[in-house]
Amino acid sequence: MMRNVIRFVIFTVIFFTILIFLSFVYNDGRNTGFTQFYNEPRDTLDVLVIGRSSHKDMLYPAVLWDEAGIRAYNFASAQSPALVQYHWLKEALKTQSPSVVILHGVWLFLGDSNVDREDLEYRHRTGMDSMRFSLNKVEAMCSISSRSEKQQFIDYLFPVFRYNSRSTLTQDDLNFLPHKQRNVAMRSPSPGYRLTTPQSRPVTLDDESYNPKFTIRGEYLQKMIDLCKANDIEVILAIAVDYRENGWSLNKHRAMQKYADEQGVTLMDFNYGEHWDAIGIDASTDFRNGNHLNISGGTKASIYMANYLVENYGLADYREGEVDVHWYDVMEEYYNMFRRYEDRLSSIAIDEDGIDAFEDDT
Repeated sequence: MMRNVIRFVIFTVIFFTILIFLSFVYNDGRNTGFTQFYNEPRDTLDVLVIGRSSHKDMLYPAVLWDEAGIRAYNFASAQSPALVQYHWLKEALKTQSPSVVILHGVWLFLGDSNVDREDLEYRHRTGMDSMRFSLNKVEAMCSISSRSEKQQFIDYLFPVFRYNSRSTLTQDDLNFLPHKQRNVAMRSPSPGYRLTTPQSRPVTLDDESYNPKFTIRGEYLQKMIDLCKANDIEVILAIAVDYRENGWSLNKHRAMQKYADEQGVTLMDFNYGEHWDAIGIDASTDFRNGNHLNISGGTKASIYMANYLVENYGLADYREGEVDVHWYDVMEEYYNMFRRYEDRLSSIAIDEDGIDAFEDDT
């Protein structure tokens, strides 16, 4: 009897070990911007950025460091759902004690994304497949599967069940090393060196009569604010520069300000007032597209944010005294990206309509 029990235990261990290994190999959703966070030393981050791609391109940890010695990590990822980012905030607070968390304020109007929308499943998996197994991850998996008619808990627990249809594997699929290293950008990968069509400020951004319908439905934004308050963390609701026609409006700004006031948190809307005036964005060179800054615009916004954080929250300058040498690597990565931007800026062709005629390779 005991021999059979031992055999069963050994078989079970081997079976799940193989299943976990195959889930890693076939996992197509991992993002080093998430996985490499786990390699950060405990209690060494002052600021966390939680958001979507506009915040990833607007706030560079390298610039916050270079300008004011602020140690930051940017979790923002393209179209990242608030549900996923909330659970990454919980994950981060297991090992970090930031003074400030910067949140994507627009989640107030987006609410929960449709988990079954085909183009959004990958956005959920980018965050979830990169998260280590824990009760926090189980809670997130349950929340996603309970909202979905297609996505199953077991597929998130063992991603091999979702990705087993992949016909080919590459050497990178077997490379564990990158996920064991610290992130040299302190953020998710981003083509921030790209240029696109020069932008112009849309009329709707300043038109008080433009009153688009919107609904206040920020369930997970509220959860993030509550989590920060419970941990005595200051919250900034940040609104990225948005030059899309009908993308942002005075009425949304006012609704956002009302919400921030009710919550007792800070609103920084980079489309208006002192924040807009101070960053000095050049619409002809600083945009990647209508609602994403390139590295030039992101650098300007990050310099402003660094000084704002020091002046309003008294963050320490960790460039003084014994310095974590990893930040030298972070700065080198940033300078390399900025040089790529400058090289492209000097080589692109602009046609008669002001359109970037340079063919992007990213």
